[in-house]
Amino acid sequence: MPPHAQYGFEWGKTTFGAEPRWTQEPSIDALKDIVKDELGQSQACIVTFLAQGGFNKVYKVQHDDAEYIMRVTLPVDPRHKTQSEAATLDFIQQNTDAPVPTVIAFDASNDNALRFEWMLLEHMPGKPLRQHWKSLPLESKRALVKRIALHVVQLFRARIQGIGNLYHSATSRDDAVDQTKFRVGQIVSNEFFWDDRSTQDFPRGPFRSSRSWLHARLLVHRHESKDIIETSRDEDDIDMAEQVAILERRLAALLPSIFKFNLNHEVEETALFHDDLSQQNIMVDEDGNLTAIIDWECVSALPLWRVCQIPYFLRGRERMEMPNRSTYAMDENGLAEDGEINEVYVQHLLQYEQTELRKEFLNEIKNIEPAWFAIYSSDLNLRKADFETAVNYIDDEFCIKLISKWLDDVAAGEDVPSLQKMLLE
Repeated sequence: MPPHAQYGFEWGKTTFGAEPRWTQEPSIDALKDIVKDELGQSQACIVTFLAQGGFNKVYKVQHDDAEYIMRVTLPVDPRHKTQSEAATLDFIQQNTDAPVPTVIAFDASNDNALRFEWMLLEHMPGKPLRQHWKSLPLESKRALVKRIALHVVQLFRARIQGIGNLYHSATSRDDAVDQTKFRVGQIVSNEFFWDDRSTQDFPRGPFRSSRSWLHARLLVHRHESKDIIETSRDEDDIDMAEQVAILERRLAALLPSIFKFNLNHEVEETALFHDDLSQQNIMVDEDGNLTAIIDWECVSALPLWRVCQIPYFLRGRERMEMPNRSTYAMDENGLAEDGEINEVYVQHLLQYEQTELRKEFLNEIKNIEPAWFAIYSSDLNLRKADFETAVNYIDDEFCIKLISKWLDDVAAGEDVPSLQKMLLE
């Protein structure tokens, strides 16, 4: 077996790359035994499969008259991912009033009857925002955005030192940066554990600065492109790797001019940033009131220039005018001639609403936390965010030309458009 193989898990190969796969199903009987050990014996303990995500299988637990959520996770980053998520949820509850689930119990090892890492969580009310989005009036969405802005600010104010993931002090690595009750330790991120990256010798944090964090991420791409060029027999893969290698070298050369060396060797100030704050992870009631924010796995403490960004569910192309229904081929119910929903209209309406709600979000942030808005508005921080975007999409074949053009414009000293906006167009 490969050195990173563990019970019930393997990295499978697809046309689009590697993907995590379950080779064993979690035992429902073992799940029930764990629940009873944690919550007490009960004659009414029912465990049913609910959903599956990228790394997890989610189960609904009914124990006596209460409901819980059990998440069983693949060991993509053994111990660290589960330990970090538990600490992150505790930190949020202690430092904000954001509605996140309470961690009832967890096991970050596979040394248990289930043979998988698991987490038992409070069941949170509501349904994903995506299920209610079309039926909610714009004013309800504006109110929701204001509530989200408040919690974004609360996390921004709960400052941390160092780039990485949060852990409880008792379970952190020895080289972690000290906190009062929590510590910043090894980063938990797809970029560092995907496929065989978990077996490679890369710096994994905690990082003291943006510069060291981004340098480590470029090293990952340098290693992978070099390996493909030297070992692959697929000409397309080799060509792609060579393009990535060129971009990696150009970004590495640009890095010192954007991220200056810290002469005082101070640890950079950071904050938690939920980089997947999507309609799927925002839970609301039927009126659009926020009931929970979920899926805090792989959420890291990141530099403030990265933290002060538009939430994922509000990102999209700019559309200043509301689409006129009469100009689209559809009836009063929004259906095209074939009886299907007119997806062009739906997409344009979403873009318009996102544009309006971005304004709402930024206005609210500006009113309650000008410091956040100042970081977001800084030209230098925009350049930093664009640089990080380039690193993030360096191996995406559809983005390579745009990243190369952006680098050309930066090198020429021109008035450089935002790379983030270029990628949306």
